[in-house]
Amino acid sequence: MGDQKGPRHHYDIIIVGGGPIGSYMAHRSADSGYDVLLIDRKNEIGRPMQCAGLVNIGLFSLPGMEGIKDKVKLKEIYGADIYSPSGKMLPLRGKEVKALSIDRSAFDLELLRSAARSGSEIMIGTEVISASLLSKGGGKVEIVRGKDRYTIMSDLIIGCDGPSSTIRRTMGFDIPQDTIPGVNMEIEIKCGTVPQERVGVLTGNDTAKGFFAWIVPSFGRSGLRIGLSARTGNDVKKGMEKLIGDPRLASFLSLDRLDGEDVGLISSVYGGVPMGPPSKLFKGDCILIGDSAGMAKPTSGGGIFPGMRAVDTLSMTLGDLGYRPGRTLKEFSATWKKGYGKELTKGMVLRKIIRELSDEDIDKAIGALNDRKKLRLINETGDIDQPVSLAVKLLKMDPSLLMLIPRYLPHLKGLL
Repeated sequence: MGDQKGPRHHYDIIIVGGGPIGSYMAHRSADSGYDVLLIDRKNEIGRPMQCAGLVNIGLFSLPGMEGIKDKVKLKEIYGADIYSPSGKMLPLRGKEVKALSIDRSAFDLELLRSAARSGSEIMIGTEVISASLLSKGGGKVEIVRGKDRYTIMSDLIIGCDGPSSTIRRTMGFDIPQDTIPGVNMEIEIKCGTVPQERVGVLTGNDTAKGFFAWIVPSFGRSGLRIGLSARTGNDVKKGMEKLIGDPRLASFLSLDRLDGEDVGLISSVYGGVPMGPPSKLFKGDCILIGDSAGMAKPTSGGGIFPGMRAVDTLSMTLGDLGYRPGRTLKEFSATWKKGYGKELTKGMVLRKIIRELSDEDIDKAIGALNDRKKLRLINETGDIDQPVSLAVKLLKMDPSLLMLIPRYLPHLKGLL
């Protein structure tokens, strides 16, 4: 899939990072006629699986994505069971598919194949050592593959190389505003019933302080992905020690109890979720997209949809008039910040509130949402990638929600 003789000296666009964001960027750019080089340090794309594998159904409406859906889909998700710390359950039940549980490894690989079919040159097993700008415009990257070292020039460098981005570090970009640790496990349940059409969300400071734990149906009838993110690594460790025995997980599986003997561990991955983009996404002819830019949703940690939305915006900017140094990246940044970037900015407001909620606060909030009118609004208009928009609709429907937790009133008013 890659060039084994070594790269050429110059490309229109160099993309660093062969995850879904980088591969989609390569596909869209090459499809528009750009000469593209995609570089990734891994020898095997899509391994290990990096997230819970739950994506918005709208993702597959983006250009070039429709043909991938049936190749990666595991389950169609219509709703969620959201559990408060005390065990109260908020049942969300939509009439239409809201999200898909996907085979994340297959998803990454299919996007890389799309990039290759569009004409992108791909180098895997290749380490980017550094990137820098050139005085006359464009930039260069220093790479190592095996014993070989190369310097490659490009009109545009796009960093899609994840939370520990080499492009971000060597180019001197600001880091994302926050990074939270998390863990995701693929398991097989030996008893109970795995709901095939909904996910579970567990809240509470003993479970996932400052965030939440998730339960996502995956392979077959007994496969699950469970995991959590929390404020600190120690909080993640404590939460994972209790997760399997949590009575709310048992309830989700229609069991009285669940213990370690009822679970087969297939894989586990630890990592960090960067959120809160820096004020500036580009320098000269270099730009960050995706996790390298902290584009994960502050309320859920999901990074695929925001990153691919950013790729779509940048691709349209590149495709309309071609790459114009000094103008294209400014236009993209302005369009992004006025569009989905605004959702992420406001999501950071909600994130500040979520970080500080007590168990009593969470119980109170979930209880207040559990009435017919609010459930109908959530089920009809809720979108996992537009949580701020839903929060605003709920506050407008019932302004008394503002007084549930008075100390957060200034923040909540800011969303309106």
